Amino acid sequence: MDGINGIFSSFIIIETFIIGSIALYSWRRRTVAGALPLFLLCIASSFYSLGYSMELMSCSLAEVNFWSKFQYIGLPFIPVLCLALAKTMTDKSGNDHIKLLLAVAIPGAITAFMRFTSEAHHLFYGNMQLVTNGYFKILQFEKGPWYYLHFVYFILCASYAIGLYIKAFRTASAPHKKQLIILIIASVVPFISIGINLLNVFPYQMDSGPFFIFLDYLLFSYGIFRYNMLYLIPLSRDRVFEWMHDGVLVLDLTHRLIDFNQAASCIFPELHENKSGAALQNTLKDYPDFIKLFEQWQAVTNTPCSTDDNALVPQEYEFELTKGISQEKLCYHVRYKELNIKGRVIGTIVMLTNITKAKALMQKLEKTAQLDGLTQINNRRHFIELTDIQIKRIERHSGNGVLVLFDLDHFKNVNDQFGHQAGDFVLKAVAQKTLHILREIDILGRYGGEEFILFLPDTELEQAEIVMERIRSAFDNEPFLWCEQPIQVTASFGMTALYGTSNAVSHKDFDTMVKAADEAMYKAKALGRNRIESI
Repeated sequence: MDGINGIFSSFIIIETFIIGSIALYSWRRRTVAGALPLFLLCIASSFYSLGYSMELMSCSLAEVNFWSKFQYIGLPFIPVLCLALAKTMTDKSGNDHIKLLLAVAIPGAITAFMRFTSEAHHLFYGNMQLVTNGYFKILQFEKGPWYYLHFVYFILCASYAIGLYIKAFRTASAPHKKQLIILIIASVVPFISIGINLLNVFPYQMDSGPFFIFLDYLLFSYGIFRYNMLYLIPLSRDRVFEWMHDGVLVLDLTHRLIDFNQAASCIFPELHENKSGAALQNTLKDYPDFIKLFEQWQAVTNTPCSTDDNALVPQEYEFELTKGISQEKLCYHVRYKELNIKGRVIGTIVMLTNITKAKALMQKLEKTAQLDGLTQINNRRHFIELTDIQIKRIERHSGNGVLVLFDLDHFKNVNDQFGHQAGDFVLKAVAQKTLHILREIDILGRYGGEEFILFLPDTELEQAEIVMERIRSAFDNEPFLWCEQPIQVTASFGMTALYGTSNAVSHKDFDTMVKAADEAMYKAKALGRNRIESI
């Protein structure tokens, strides 16, 4: 007799050692999803299996009762730990379920108390005695009311865990489904053990639980560690979806809102969970510019295209959004992409990128490329571009315009007498004083060194001469103050007309006009400087 129960006891002790090894491995890899609940499960089950192995080897009722109580150090907490494992493996949102699990663990703690004090109230075990199964002695007892309550508690926790796995299985990717199948099988194993115990078909009337636990934790550990990478793939995708700085909207075929990330809800505060399934046009009706762009893309997408992949359909747009009390204007780059599975369209992804800073920087760079670094007026290249536009307009409408070149007289003396910083100050002051006199439509640029260039559209030569005289007089009569020192500056002006008066020569291109204005300016210098001449 002792030989048979010794064999079973030795097997369970070996099993306990293996479960302990799984616990140690799980602890070392506790950062892996599910590893920490598995570690606690293994510890709880180790008390159960070790206590049962010693129960099989005990000869007296007192010894059997002691080792039976020893099992209940861990046994009552196995259901809630199975549930904790299921929560960890199926909830990819990262929600904290500690409070819920602690509440669920309370019945387990009560069960442990009931078992340790059973002799006083008999609510867990009633009459206990040792009986022989024909080979060795086993514990036989009357089941109290709390025993049945704990049994129901175990069934509910295990069923809930299986339900979580099945729910996750329905929406899981193919690789993740393999992991969930293993976890479901491992969760069903305890039910098989319960059924065998209820039917009383396990050999020698022993409890089948400690023997099935070994298979259970082999499956759990294989499912967790073997498929950890496959679990991380969908988990990481979901986390990236939430952590993205770009707003993302997911729509179905009828353009109802299916999903969105945190960034999208920051752009559109109207987005919240109960909006899932609502039409995009209704949900974001307060953003007509955005809806208009979406409908524009939708209309073009639904138009038959000569290419199968809709290569001609525009996928990207921009729209501005005014937010907050400050009425801050934000600019977003919107991209639309159809969701396809095996060539079948199943929905649409809308991605919104905040390009406010990028656009402001681009505008700043464009402005920097257009302006002279010192005087902050048009540089030579941009002046030519703007003037060419005006010349073409004047040619189309038979208008007129005047090009002016002026050069500061003896500017080298300013640098020599006051220094180059003073010279830079004078150039900036000249530019600002000239802008103050000109109209908004007039174009001013720095042509090079101390030479400036102007184009006055829709102006005749006589009118331009009046304006240039005002500028010349302003330089001549109002010295520039540099460090409280007056710096006297004069300028020589040369003008030429485009389709001007009958007394002026008509020039038809920019280069010809510049050449004529340059000749007129040198004529002014030759006649004594600080004067205006025209050709």
